[in-house]
Amino acid sequence: MVAITTCPNPVAVYAQTCNSEGDNSCIAGAEEATGSLSGSSSTSTNINTNSPPPRTQLVATFENQSPYRADVHFDDGRFGNYINTIEANGGTVNINTFIGHKFFVTRHGVREGLVDPETDDPYLFVVEEQKESDDNSNNYQGPQFVLPANAAPSTTKCKDRYPICKHEAKRGECTNNPGWMIVNCCQSCDAKEGFGVLLDSNVIGGSGEKEKVISTHRTSSNAWCRKECENLTGVKGVSKRIEEMTGIPQNNYESFQILQYKPGEYYKSHHDSSDANKDKVTGHRVLTFFLYLNDVEEGGETHFTKLNISVKPKRGRALVWPSVLNEDPNSTDNRMYHEAKSVEKGIKYAANHWIHQYDFKTANLWGCSGSFA
Repeated sequence: MVAITTCPNPVAVYAQTCNSEGDNSCIAGAEEATGSLSGSSSTSTNINTNSPPPRTQLVATFENQSPYRADVHFDDGRFGNYINTIEANGGTVNINTFIGHKFFVTRHGVREGLVDPETDDPYLFVVEEQKESDDNSNNYQGPQFVLPANAAPSTTKCKDRYPICKHEAKRGECTNNPGWMIVNCCQSCDAKEGFGVLLDSNVIGGSGEKEKVISTHRTSSNAWCRKECENLTGVKGVSKRIEEMTGIPQNNYESFQILQYKPGEYYKSHHDSSDANKDKVTGHRVLTFFLYLNDVEEGGETHFTKLNISVKPKRGRALVWPSVLNEDPNSTDNRMYHEAKSVEKGIKYAANHWIHQYDFKTANLWGCSGSFA
Protein backbone atom coordinates (compact mmCIF):
# COMPACT_ATOMS: atom_id res chain seq x y z
CA MET A 1 0.00 0.00 0.00
CA VAL A 2 1.32 3.41 -0.87
CA ALA A 3 0.58 6.13 1.63
CA ILE A 4 0.69 9.66 0.34
CA THR A 5 1.10 12.63 2.62
CA THR A 6 -1.16 15.46 1.56
CA CYS A 7 -1.12 19.01 2.80
CA PRO A 8 -4.28 21.15 3.12
CA ASN A 9 -3.42 22.29 -0.39
CA PRO A 10 -2.68 18.98 -2.15
CA VAL A 11 -1.02 20.58 -5.16
CA ALA A 12 2.75 20.80 -4.81
CA VAL A 13 4.83 22.89 -7.20
CA TYR A 14 8.54 22.11 -7.40
CA ALA A 15 10.80 24.61 -9.15
CA GLN A 16 13.67 22.61 -10.54
CA THR A 17 15.84 22.40 -13.62
CA CYS A 18 15.31 19.42 -15.88
CA ASN A 19 16.98 18.80 -19.20
CA SER A 20 14.86 17.74 -22.14
CA GLU A 21 16.09 16.54 -25.50
CA GLY A 22 13.64 17.59 -28.21
CA ASP A 23 12.72 14.97 -30.79
CA ASN A 24 11.31 16.29 -34.02
CA SER A 25 11.55 12.95 -35.82
CA CYS A 26 7.95 11.90 -35.17
CA ILE A 27 6.19 11.68 -38.50
CA ALA A 28 2.42 11.25 -38.60
CA GLY A 29 2.40 9.53 -41.97
CA ALA A 30 4.77 7.93 -44.41
CA GLU A 31 7.52 9.59 -46.46
CA GLU A 32 4.81 10.43 -48.95
CA ALA A 33 1.22 9.34 -48.41
CA THR A 34 0.27 6.56 -50.85
CA GLY A 35 -2.17 3.77 -52.27
CA SER A 36 -3.45 0.70 -54.74
CA LEU A 37 -5.41 -2.48 -54.04
CA SER A 38 -4.28 -5.95 -54.90
CA GLY A 39 -4.82 -9.24 -53.15
CA SER A 40 -7.33 -12.04 -53.13
CA SER A 41 -10.32 -9.77 -53.71
CA SER A 42 -8.82 -7.14 -55.99
CA THR A 43 -8.41 -6.58 -59.69
CA SER A 44 -5.09 -5.36 -61.01
CA THR A 45 -4.82 -1.81 -62.26
CA ASN A 46 -4.45 -1.01 -65.96
CA ILE A 47 -0.92 -1.04 -67.29
CA ASN A 48 0.03 1.13 -70.24
CA THR A 49 3.31 1.64 -72.02
CA ASN A 50 2.70 5.38 -71.62
CA SER A 51 3.07 5.08 -67.86
CA PRO A 52 4.29 8.00 -65.72
CA PRO A 53 7.87 8.34 -64.55
CA PRO A 54 8.50 6.40 -61.29
CA ARG A 55 8.35 9.51 -59.05
CA THR A 56 5.26 11.08 -60.63
CA GLN A 57 2.72 11.75 -57.91
CA LEU A 58 -0.68 10.11 -58.34
CA VAL A 59 -3.93 10.40 -56.41
CA ALA A 60 -5.44 7.09 -55.32
CA THR A 61 -9.13 6.89 -54.48
CA PHE A 62 -10.26 4.41 -51.83
CA GLU A 63 -13.92 3.40 -51.45
CA ASN A 64 -15.12 1.41 -48.44
CA GLN A 65 -18.27 -0.64 -49.14
CA SER A 66 -17.92 -2.69 -45.95
CA PRO A 67 -19.96 -2.02 -42.77
CA TYR A 68 -16.74 -1.27 -40.85
CA ARG A 69 -14.96 2.07 -40.58
CA ALA A 70 -11.52 1.32 -41.98
CA ASP A 71 -8.09 2.80 -41.25
CA VAL A 72 -5.61 2.94 -44.14
CA HIS A 73 -1.94 2.41 -43.25
CA PHE A 74 1.17 2.92 -45.36
CA ASP A 75 3.03 -0.41 -45.52
CA ASP A 76 6.57 0.47 -44.41
CA GLY A 77 7.62 -3.17 -44.10
CA ARG A 78 7.25 -3.08 -40.32
CA PHE A 79 4.08 -2.11 -38.46
CA GLY A 80 2.73 0.49 -40.87
CA ASN A 81 1.98 4.21 -40.60
CA TYR A 82 -1.62 5.39 -40.24
CA ILE A 83 -2.71 7.64 -43.11
CA ASN A 84 -6.49 8.14 -43.08
CA THR A 85 -9.87 6.71 -42.08
CA ILE A 86 -12.58 5.69 -44.56
CA GLU A 87 -16.16 5.81 -43.36
CA ALA A 88 -18.27 2.65 -43.72
CA ASN A 89 -20.91 1.89 -46.35
CA GLY A 90 -19.58 3.92 -49.28
CA GLY A 91 -17.12 6.33 -47.71
CA THR A 92 -14.20 7.49 -49.88
CA VAL A 93 -10.83 9.17 -49.37
CA ASN A 94 -8.16 10.42 -51.77
CA ILE A 95 -4.50 9.82 -50.94
CA ASN A 96 -1.42 11.16 -52.73
CA THR A 97 0.84 8.32 -53.77
CA PHE A 98 3.68 7.08 -55.98
CA ILE A 99 4.23 3.91 -58.00
CA GLY A 100 5.41 1.07 -55.78
CA HIS A 101 3.78 2.29 -52.57
CA LYS A 102 1.62 -0.13 -50.59
CA PHE A 103 -1.18 0.09 -48.02
CA PHE A 104 -3.13 -2.25 -45.78
CA VAL A 105 -6.43 -1.68 -43.96
CA THR A 106 -7.62 -2.37 -40.42
CA ARG A 107 -10.86 -1.91 -38.54
CA HIS A 108 -10.99 1.66 -37.26
CA GLY A 109 -9.34 2.33 -33.93
CA VAL A 110 -7.67 -1.07 -33.58
CA ARG A 111 -5.10 -2.97 -35.62
CA GLU A 112 -7.54 -5.75 -36.46
CA GLY A 113 -7.09 -6.46 -40.17
CA LEU A 114 -10.03 -6.57 -42.58
CA VAL A 115 -9.83 -9.71 -44.73
CA ASP A 116 -11.56 -11.61 -47.51
CA PRO A 117 -13.86 -13.93 -45.49
CA GLU A 118 -13.56 -16.69 -48.10
CA THR A 119 -9.76 -16.93 -48.00
CA ASP A 120 -8.92 -15.11 -44.73
CA ASP A 121 -6.33 -13.14 -46.72
CA PRO A 122 -5.81 -9.44 -45.89
CA TYR A 123 -6.38 -6.77 -48.50
CA LEU A 124 -3.19 -5.14 -49.78
CA PHE A 125 -3.16 -1.89 -51.73
CA VAL A 126 -0.32 -1.61 -54.26
CA VAL A 127 0.26 1.30 -56.63
CA GLU A 128 1.16 0.03 -60.08
CA GLU A 129 1.76 1.71 -63.42
CA GLN A 130 -1.16 3.86 -64.57
CA LYS A 131 -2.52 4.85 -67.97
CA GLU A 132 -2.42 8.42 -69.23
CA SER A 133 -5.58 10.53 -68.96
CA ASP A 134 -7.89 10.62 -71.99
CA ASP A 135 -7.66 14.42 -72.30
CA ASN A 136 -4.02 14.33 -73.53
CA SER A 137 -3.02 16.61 -70.65
CA ASN A 138 -0.02 14.46 -69.67
CA ASN A 139 -1.82 13.77 -66.39
CA TYR A 140 -2.04 10.20 -65.18
CA GLN A 141 -5.09 8.58 -63.70
CA GLY A 142 -4.57 7.39 -60.16
CA PRO A 143 -5.76 3.97 -59.06
CA GLN A 144 -9.27 3.48 -57.73
CA PHE A 145 -9.74 0.79 -55.11
CA VAL A 146 -12.77 -0.71 -53.47
CA LEU A 147 -12.90 -2.49 -50.12
CA PRO A 148 -15.77 -4.96 -50.77
CA ALA A 149 -18.97 -5.10 -48.78
CA ASN A 150 -18.08 -8.52 -47.36
CA ALA A 151 -14.69 -7.42 -45.96
CA ALA A 152 -14.59 -8.27 -42.26
CA PRO A 153 -12.25 -8.99 -39.34
CA SER A 154 -10.68 -12.42 -39.46
CA THR A 155 -12.43 -15.21 -37.54
CA THR A 156 -9.09 -16.94 -36.98
CA LYS A 157 -8.33 -16.62 -33.28
CA CYS A 158 -4.55 -16.69 -33.62
CA LYS A 159 -3.25 -14.70 -36.58
CA ASP A 160 -0.26 -12.47 -37.26
CA ARG A 161 -1.19 -8.90 -38.14
CA TYR A 162 2.14 -7.90 -39.70
CA PRO A 163 4.64 -9.56 -42.06
CA ILE A 164 7.43 -8.56 -39.66
CA CYS A 165 5.96 -10.72 -36.86
CA LYS A 166 8.18 -13.71 -37.64
CA HIS A 167 11.27 -11.52 -37.51
CA GLU A 168 10.20 -9.96 -34.21
CA ALA A 169 9.53 -13.41 -32.73
CA LYS A 170 13.03 -14.58 -33.74
CA ARG A 171 14.46 -11.52 -31.97
CA GLY A 172 12.88 -12.73 -28.73
CA GLU A 173 10.07 -10.17 -28.56
CA CYS A 174 7.52 -12.86 -27.60
CA THR A 175 9.39 -13.06 -24.30
CA ASN A 176 10.55 -9.45 -24.01
CA ASN A 177 7.18 -7.90 -24.90
CA PRO A 178 4.63 -10.72 -24.51
CA GLY A 179 1.45 -8.71 -23.98
CA TRP A 180 1.72 -6.72 -27.23
CA MET A 181 3.17 -9.63 -29.23
CA ILE A 182 0.46 -12.14 -28.26
CA VAL A 183 -2.23 -9.74 -29.49
CA ASN A 184 -0.46 -8.65 -32.69
CA CYS A 185 1.83 -11.59 -33.56
CA CYS A 186 -0.07 -14.48 -31.99
CA GLN A 187 0.81 -17.04 -34.68
CA SER A 188 4.55 -16.33 -34.67
CA CYS A 189 4.58 -16.53 -30.86
CA ASP A 190 2.83 -19.91 -31.08
CA ALA A 191 0.31 -18.61 -28.54
CA LYS A 192 -2.52 -20.77 -29.98
CA GLU A 193 -5.10 -18.10 -29.17
CA GLY A 194 -4.94 -14.37 -28.63
CA PHE A 195 -6.36 -12.57 -25.61
CA GLY A 196 -10.12 -12.91 -25.32
CA VAL A 197 -12.43 -10.97 -23.01
CA LEU A 198 -16.17 -10.90 -22.41
CA LEU A 199 -16.88 -7.34 -23.44
CA ASP A 200 -19.27 -5.55 -25.78
CA SER A 201 -18.17 -6.62 -29.27
CA ASN A 202 -19.45 -3.34 -30.73
CA VAL A 203 -16.94 -1.40 -28.67
CA ILE A 204 -14.19 -3.93 -28.02
CA GLY A 205 -12.27 -5.88 -30.64
CA GLY A 206 -11.90 -9.65 -30.50
CA SER A 207 -8.53 -9.26 -28.80
CA GLY A 208 -9.85 -6.98 -26.09
CA GLU A 209 -8.83 -3.71 -27.78
CA LYS A 210 -11.00 -0.66 -27.28
CA GLU A 211 -11.79 1.31 -30.40
CA LYS A 212 -10.14 4.72 -30.42
CA VAL A 213 -12.47 7.64 -31.06
CA ILE A 214 -11.80 11.28 -31.87
CA SER A 215 -12.05 13.26 -28.65
CA THR A 216 -13.95 16.51 -28.28
CA HIS A 217 -12.77 16.68 -24.65
CA ARG A 218 -9.15 17.32 -25.58
CA THR A 219 -7.46 18.69 -28.68
CA SER A 220 -3.79 18.29 -27.75
CA SER A 221 -1.34 15.80 -29.26
CA ASN A 222 0.60 13.20 -27.33
CA ALA A 223 3.33 10.60 -27.79
CA TRP A 224 4.84 7.97 -25.49
CA CYS A 225 8.49 7.77 -24.48
CA ARG A 226 9.21 4.04 -24.68
CA LYS A 227 12.07 1.66 -25.44
CA GLU A 228 14.92 3.69 -27.01
CA CYS A 229 13.47 6.93 -25.63
CA GLU A 230 13.24 5.55 -22.09
CA ASN A 231 16.88 4.46 -22.28
CA LEU A 232 18.17 7.96 -23.05
CA THR A 233 20.48 9.16 -20.28
CA GLY A 234 18.49 12.34 -19.68
CA VAL A 235 15.17 10.52 -19.46
CA LYS A 236 16.55 7.90 -17.06
CA GLY A 237 18.02 10.67 -14.93
CA VAL A 238 14.72 12.54 -14.63
CA SER A 239 12.81 9.35 -13.73
CA LYS A 240 15.43 8.54 -11.10
CA ARG A 241 15.03 11.99 -9.53
CA ILE A 242 11.26 11.52 -9.44
CA GLU A 243 11.75 8.15 -7.75
CA GLU A 244 13.99 9.75 -5.12
CA MET A 245 11.51 12.57 -4.53
CA THR A 246 8.37 10.41 -4.24
CA GLY A 247 9.86 7.29 -2.66
CA ILE A 248 7.87 5.17 -5.12
CA PRO A 249 9.80 2.66 -7.31
CA GLN A 250 9.90 3.21 -11.07
CA ASN A 251 8.18 -0.13 -11.72
CA ASN A 252 4.99 1.65 -10.62
CA TYR A 253 5.37 4.35 -13.32
CA GLU A 254 3.71 4.50 -16.71
CA SER A 255 6.07 5.59 -19.48
CA PHE A 256 6.51 9.32 -19.91
CA GLN A 257 3.64 10.83 -21.88
CA ILE A 258 4.88 13.75 -24.01
CA LEU A 259 2.27 16.46 -24.68
CA GLN A 260 2.02 19.25 -27.22
CA TYR A 261 -0.58 22.03 -27.15
CA LYS A 262 -0.73 24.42 -30.12
CA PRO A 263 -2.63 27.74 -30.04
CA GLY A 264 -6.31 27.11 -29.31
CA GLU A 265 -5.73 23.58 -28.01
CA TYR A 266 -6.90 22.47 -24.57
CA TYR A 267 -7.88 19.56 -22.31
CA LYS A 268 -11.19 19.99 -20.49
CA SER A 269 -11.71 19.16 -16.81
CA HIS A 270 -10.89 15.54 -15.98
CA HIS A 271 -9.49 13.28 -13.27
CA ASP A 272 -6.39 11.09 -13.66
CA SER A 273 -7.94 8.07 -11.92
CA SER A 274 -11.35 6.55 -11.18
CA ASP A 275 -12.81 4.26 -8.55
CA ALA A 276 -12.88 1.44 -11.13
CA ASN A 277 -9.07 1.34 -11.03
CA LYS A 278 -9.01 -0.03 -7.49
CA ASP A 279 -9.84 -3.49 -8.87
CA LYS A 280 -6.98 -3.49 -11.40
CA VAL A 281 -3.75 -5.32 -10.61
CA THR A 282 -1.91 -2.00 -10.95
CA GLY A 283 -4.25 -0.16 -8.57
CA HIS A 284 -5.01 3.54 -8.81
CA ARG A 285 -2.89 6.20 -10.41
CA VAL A 286 -1.97 7.58 -7.01
CA LEU A 287 0.27 10.45 -8.17
CA THR A 288 0.74 12.57 -11.27
CA PHE A 289 4.22 14.05 -11.76
CA PHE A 290 3.92 16.73 -14.44
CA LEU A 291 6.90 18.49 -16.05
CA TYR A 292 6.73 21.74 -18.02
CA LEU A 293 9.33 21.61 -20.81
CA ASN A 294 9.15 25.22 -22.05
CA ASP A 295 7.80 28.68 -21.29
CA VAL A 296 4.45 29.50 -22.89
CA GLU A 297 3.88 33.08 -24.03
CA GLU A 298 0.21 33.17 -23.08
CA GLY A 299 -2.32 30.66 -21.73
CA GLY A 300 -1.84 26.93 -21.19
CA GLU A 301 -2.21 27.00 -17.39
CA THR A 302 -3.01 23.84 -15.44
CA HIS A 303 -6.16 24.77 -13.54
CA PHE A 304 -7.62 22.74 -10.66
CA THR A 305 -11.30 23.49 -11.09
CA LYS A 306 -12.53 22.61 -7.59
CA LEU A 307 -9.59 24.17 -5.77
CA ASN A 308 -9.46 27.24 -8.02
CA ILE A 309 -5.68 26.95 -8.33
CA SER A 310 -3.84 27.68 -11.58
CA VAL A 311 -0.21 26.94 -12.38
CA LYS A 312 1.50 28.77 -15.25
CA PRO A 313 3.73 26.70 -17.56
CA LYS A 314 7.40 27.48 -16.91
CA ARG A 315 10.41 25.59 -18.21
CA GLY A 316 11.96 23.43 -15.48
CA ARG A 317 8.87 23.51 -13.24
CA ALA A 318 7.37 20.28 -11.90
CA LEU A 319 3.79 19.98 -10.66
CA VAL A 320 2.84 17.04 -8.43
CA TRP A 321 -0.61 16.05 -7.17
CA PRO A 322 -2.34 12.98 -5.71
CA SER A 323 -5.41 11.40 -7.28
CA VAL A 324 -6.44 9.42 -4.17
CA LEU A 325 -7.19 10.18 -0.54
CA ASN A 326 -4.33 9.93 1.94
CA GLU A 327 -6.56 8.21 4.51
CA ASP A 328 -7.97 5.80 1.90
CA PRO A 329 -5.71 5.25 -1.14
CA ASN A 330 -8.40 3.02 -2.70
CA SER A 331 -10.69 6.04 -3.12
CA THR A 332 -10.23 8.92 -5.53
CA ASP A 333 -9.80 12.47 -4.26
CA ASN A 334 -12.61 14.37 -5.98
CA ARG A 335 -10.89 17.71 -5.35
CA MET A 336 -8.28 16.89 -7.97
CA TYR A 337 -10.24 17.55 -11.16
CA HIS A 338 -8.09 19.70 -13.43
CA GLU A 339 -7.92 21.11 -16.94
CA ALA A 340 -5.31 22.37 -19.36
CA LYS A 341 -6.38 25.87 -20.32
CA SER A 342 -6.27 26.82 -23.98
CA VAL A 343 -2.90 28.01 -25.26
CA GLU A 344 -3.40 31.56 -26.52
CA LYS A 345 0.09 32.26 -27.87
CA GLY A 346 3.06 29.97 -28.45
CA ILE A 347 3.28 26.19 -28.08
CA LYS A 348 3.18 24.25 -24.82
CA TYR A 349 5.34 21.14 -24.32
CA ALA A 350 5.01 18.98 -21.22
CA ALA A 351 5.61 15.45 -19.98
CA ASN A 352 4.13 13.39 -17.18
CA HIS A 353 4.58 10.15 -15.29
CA TRP A 354 1.40 8.58 -13.93
CA ILE A 355 2.46 6.68 -10.82
CA HIS A 356 0.45 3.64 -9.76
CA GLN A 357 -0.28 2.05 -6.41
CA TYR A 358 1.33 -1.24 -7.45
CA ASP A 359 3.77 -2.59 -10.06
CA PHE A 360 2.64 -1.25 -13.44
CA LYS A 361 5.53 -2.25 -15.70
CA THR A 362 5.24 -6.02 -15.12
CA ALA A 363 1.46 -5.97 -15.52
CA ASN A 364 1.75 -3.85 -18.67
CA LEU A 365 4.36 -6.20 -20.14
CA TRP A 366 1.85 -9.04 -19.97
CA GLY A 367 -1.09 -6.94 -21.14
CA CYS A 368 -2.79 -6.94 -17.73
CA SER A 369 -2.86 -3.18 -17.15
CA GLY A 370 -5.83 -2.39 -19.39
CA SER A 371 -3.55 -0.94 -22.09
CA PHE A 372 -0.05 -1.19 -23.55
CA ALA A 373 1.45 2.04 -22.19
